[in-house]
Amino acid sequence: MSENVSYKGFSGYQNMLIQMNTDLNQVAQVCETLKLEETRKAVLETAEHLRNNIFSVGVVGEFKRGKSTVINALLGQDILPRDIKPCSASLNRVTYDMKPHAEIIFKNGEKKAVPVEEIEDYVTKLTEKSRKLSATVQEARLYYPCAYCRNGVEIIDTPGLNDDDNMTAITFSVLPQLDASIMVISPLSPFSQYEEDFLRSRLLTSDLGRVMFVINMMDLIDEEDQEKSIEYLRERITENVLGKVKATYGEGSKEYMECQKKVGDIHLYPVSAKMALRGKLKDDRRKIEESGYPAFEKGLEEFLTEERGAIVLQVPVNRLKSAIVEITKSIQMRTDALAMDHQEFESRNRETQARIEELRSQKKQELKNISQSAKRASYDIEPEIAAFWERMQEAMVSYVEGMEIMEEDLTRERLDDTQKACMESIETKYKLLLQQQFETIQTRINEMLGDEMLRLGDYEGRFGATMDQIGVSFRPNSEEGGSGGIFGGVMLDVVTAAASNMVFGLGGIVSGFQEQGVKGAVTGGIAGLGAGLAVEAVLAAVAMPITWPMVIGIGLISSFAGRGAVRAIFGSKTPQASVVTVDQFRSALRDSAMSMVEGQKSSRDLERLVDQQINTGFAAIKEKLETETENVLRDTEKTLGDIREQFLQRNMEADQTRRELGELAKMVQAVAEHVKDVDSQINAVLLGR
Repeated sequence: MSENVSYKGFSGYQNMLIQMNTDLNQVAQVCETLKLEETRKAVLETAEHLRNNIFSVGVVGEFKRGKSTVINALLGQDILPRDIKPCSASLNRVTYDMKPHAEIIFKNGEKKAVPVEEIEDYVTKLTEKSRKLSATVQEARLYYPCAYCRNGVEIIDTPGLNDDDNMTAITFSVLPQLDASIMVISPLSPFSQYEEDFLRSRLLTSDLGRVMFVINMMDLIDEEDQEKSIEYLRERITENVLGKVKATYGEGSKEYMECQKKVGDIHLYPVSAKMALRGKLKDDRRKIEESGYPAFEKGLEEFLTEERGAIVLQVPVNRLKSAIVEITKSIQMRTDALAMDHQEFESRNRETQARIEELRSQKKQELKNISQSAKRASYDIEPEIAAFWERMQEAMVSYVEGMEIMEEDLTRERLDDTQKACMESIETKYKLLLQQQFETIQTRINEMLGDEMLRLGDYEGRFGATMDQIGVSFRPNSEEGGSGGIFGGVMLDVVTAAASNMVFGLGGIVSGFQEQGVKGAVTGGIAGLGAGLAVEAVLAAVAMPITWPMVIGIGLISSFAGRGAVRAIFGSKTPQASVVTVDQFRSALRDSAMSMVEGQKSSRDLERLVDQQINTGFAAIKEKLETETENVLRDTEKTLGDIREQFLQRNMEADQTRRELGELAKMVQAVAEHVKDVDSQINAVLLGR
């Protein structure tokens, strides 16, 4: 097998996926031969997951930023409808297929196949009929033989950020599911309030590393002004990214200081999507180069395959490492047993069964410990929740105090309209603050889970050491503490590395947590840097969805909206005075805002959501520990049972068996060499080395 295999670039990444699937299937065959059924199932499940993997790239932006043109230029074909009017409140998903066709998914769950040329009738607002029809659509899926999507990529066109609240909510909800978000901005109206709000309040800090900024329509700017325009936008983006981190963690925090160092790595690409699309449609290489698209496409490709690819590949790599450990031990035990007589084997088998039961007892206690940690986490986070509501109250008071209120707007004739406008503004601000402030609690939960996984490192070490002792106990006395029998150096390297992270399969990520501190790994997702990928790698390792961090924020907004936001400032009665003073009105606004905060605080929705998420996170860790340890123990028991059966049947043809086991060892050795190389590449990306 070749050395220094690289998964960079779409071609290299696809080849790596093929190789990984080959390795997984080979290892599954070896497991079947050795009757390691639990390990075989886990390996095949991982292979199935890998085969279905696809990169999701979302394009977000305000109306008139050229989002659809950016997508069409990326795909190299004029697929999505382009119009000066906003699109509907639905997602348009472009996926590869040899035959062009489309499918409409309605909000009631129904699906309808439609010709591609009719897609405009369902996803635009070009006519009154299409406007009404589009309101019933949840998502439109376009299947097209475009070269870009053939690389295992789907492109998602999201509703505009500033069209209406429903569309913005749909965009916000899909962001955590994306591998990359392309934010399209314009140099003609650089960085609006909505775009600032999107960066500061709509994105989690950990999401920032997945955003690529595309400055579209650069061809409409005079050449001598282009560089100044780019630098201005870079400064505004940097200012808002830093502002987001400052608002979440504080200006003097470690996270803010680190972000200041790293924020220069923001992905920013000036392009002309229209020029790129024309160039691709006419195969005009000069236009394509002038459009700036090659640099953008290269950056997106590298980001998807290297950084996001590392998250995807670490799961099969660590599954292979874990499987190789079990295969190695099974082959070694079988080989060593050939040198024993039946009585000696039975004696060591009884000792091993006792050790296995002791491991199960320790596992049971460790599961109880995790449950206790979950209860402790719920208790320890209570001060964070109290501080959350204090920050919300302070922020709302500050906002009301800063509102511009004119005396002429408070006459009896205009008071109702003024009241309505002010309350709408306060509600909007409140929702944005909810999304922004909950992140501090989310970060604390992530830290707690990271701490728990580090704590379990001791258990992993004890478990691995006991399993090693079980393997050694079957070696002939003269070989105890020896070189490892029939396995070569690379195999031993992989086995040794995997033994320390057998339960969770986190590889070098755990050491990264230890080097940076849990908080550093959890909150490091600034500007696409490797450290921030660690928390997603951990979520993937314990089979938690990438959308998990959004649960609290989405739940809070939903509970707020469902409750019916705020009471009228003056209730149902209009004051008798002909004019309400500004101070009276502001005081009433402040009381209403405080009532809004107190109402949601007293509902204890936040406590319920936090408890739910803590329990979900710790339950995922428990399930991972239970499943992985039990797989190892059951397969060890099956190996011993198979050896014992051969002894009892007097059916052990020693020379033939040794040869067969040697061939299996060679096969796994080849996989081990490949796994070791890929593992080092992945850890270099995940840990930012």
